[in-house]
Amino acid sequence: MKKLSLFAASVVSYGLFIAVPPPSIAQESNCVLITTNGQAMDLSSLCGAAPPASQLQQATIKRRDAGVPVIDVLFTGQNGSSQIFEMAVDTGASGTAITAEMARVLGVETIGIALVNTASENEVPVEVGRVALIQVNGLALQNVPVGILPSLDVGLLGQDFFGRYDLLIRQDVIEFLPASQ
Repeated sequence: MKKLSLFAASVVSYGLFIAVPPPSIAQESNCVLITTNGQAMDLSSLCGAAPPASQLQQATIKRRDAGVPVIDVLFTGQNGSSQIFEMAVDTGASGTAITAEMARVLGVETIGIALVNTASENEVPVEVGRVALIQVNGLALQNVPVGILPSLDVGLLGQDFFGRYDLLIRQDVIEFLPASQ
């Protein structure tokens, strides 16, 4: 809708735009231009068509920590135990990191040590474990290596999970759409 608004603003000065399209046209497309003679022009090719509802998944943002959205994520450990945890959607994290408490509850065992680069330090040694499943609504990733960071208060959901999707972070939800090829 923002693309429509930006486009509309550029044509208003030429007297070509009526602000409210008829309801029947608005349901067909979110990107419509109404000319001064009342003709509707579908501008979806300029604005981009809306994704099919069947492909779009959403996660409710519970709160924000320092502006970073926090959502509920279902984890299943290698021991079969499952639990929902709050996770910060960290667009700067290449991998998913869990807290020591999450690792304990899920029965995650250390399988190695990785040297990782963080925003403040390079080559920080981090214990690595593995979870059987990470799931957000209908989206899932199996057999996922995770960093175990005792210093975290809330886990970090990283690019290893959501990197296969186009993300739209709205005020109260995050929309996940399979990335176009």
